[in-house]
Amino acid sequence: MKIDNSNLGGVSPDKSQQINAAKPDPAGSRQAAAAASGDPGDQVTLSSLSERLAVAGTESPERAARIERLAGEVASGRYSVDALVLGRRMIDEMLKPSL
Repeated sequence: MKIDNSNLGGVSPDKSQQINAAKPDPAGSRQAAAAASGDPGDQVTLSSLSERLAVAGTESPERAARIERLAGEVASGRYSVDALVLGRRMIDEMLKPSL
């Protein structure tokens, strides 16, 4: 995720939070002022990872069954993690080239 702070006008993040906290902004007034002045306003750009996470969030019946089985194992105390396998997978994932 990329956040563009170009609209802060040189104010440090700490001071902008103090300014925003000191004077409450009625809903939508910032957007209306930005539209009237021709200012594009704040912009947020999401990475391709967010799209992949959204797709991954849609559960298949198989995934739901696996999660339910794992939850049962955790609740009963029978679930254990192989730290060596987990560590290797974490390192492998971090070493993959980013898309």
